[in-house]
Amino acid sequence: MKKVTLAIILLTLISTFSFAQREPQVYIVGTNINDAAYWRNNRGFIFERGAEANAIAISGSDVYIAGSVRSRNGIDPVYWQHSVGVDRLENGKCIILPKRNNNACGYSIAISGSFVYVAGKDGNDAVYWRNSMRYVLPKESQSAVAEAIFIAGSNIYIAGKDGNDAVYWLNDRRFVLPKEGRFAVASGVAIFGTDVYIVGTDILGEGYSPFGDAVYWLNGKRIALPKTGMSAYATAIAVSGSNVYITGRDYRTLGHDPASDAVYWHNGRYIKLSSNNFHNRSGANTIVISGFDIYIAGFSDSYTIDDAGNIIDYAGSGAVYWLDGRQYILPKVSNYADAKGIIVIR
Repeated sequence: MKKVTLAIILLTLISTFSFAQREPQVYIVGTNINDAAYWRNNRGFIFERGAEANAIAISGSDVYIAGSVRSRNGIDPVYWQHSVGVDRLENGKCIILPKRNNNACGYSIAISGSFVYVAGKDGNDAVYWRNSMRYVLPKESQSAVAEAIFIAGSNIYIAGKDGNDAVYWLNDRRFVLPKEGRFAVASGVAIFGTDVYIVGTDILGEGYSPFGDAVYWLNGKRIALPKTGMSAYATAIAVSGSNVYITGRDYRTLGHDPASDAVYWHNGRYIKLSSNNFHNRSGANTIVISGFDIYIAGFSDSYTIDDAGNIIDYAGSGAVYWLDGRQYILPKVSNYADAKGIIVIR
């Protein structure tokens, strides 16, 4: 009887330990006013003052974050490297990337083997860095920017903008994506097999907050995504098997202070994400698929409107994430925060 009881206890302990080991660890980076913020399992910290954090990647036991810091030389592109298990990111290092101009920033990061890739801008140039070596991407306009990077084997895919064109670069070779409006931008890229998926926005109108279509390009073919509002933007993409997920914003109104909904598209099907209040501005910035779960990070304002259309009870804009469509508010220390990068470890 004692042996049986002991076996049951051991089995229970092993099962409990296995369950704990399978509990997902959620890492999110973004901004909190003018500071770089980091959330690990819903605990939030400011890890760099006067900085912004735009993207996150994890390789082995290290967390890598791309962004920028303010310095005497203007704005410097950087990436931070820290241990996975560290909450406050206090014992890591900040690598300042070389630049030629006063305003430079890292917007996307990817790890491949021993190489750390960061894509971004240096002044008016679209650039990427590989282990801190700076490479300028070809352009045909006065201004270009690299928004996203994806490494597939020996191939380097970078999506972005060159003048009025949405473009991508494959191993430094530039390709212009078709558009129907006056200008377009590519904001995300994913590779699955031989297929190249790129997402972005095709601007169709004029003026502030112009009309636009959220679009993706599959092997160069433009495909518009459905919207219910006046304008829609696509921000990021994740491909898992035969499933294609795209995040973005759907604008209910246009103008100086437009109302918008955080949305995503699953194989082209429009899905609105939940929010705390109907009268708000929210946006989905990035997405990651972990197992059968969909994690999306972004922001959400919270306020109410009276009968006269005036905003009352404004609670500020907060960094949030959605797990399978349910919204979770991340802790903040100010009236503005935005989640820009997310990754999950199981």
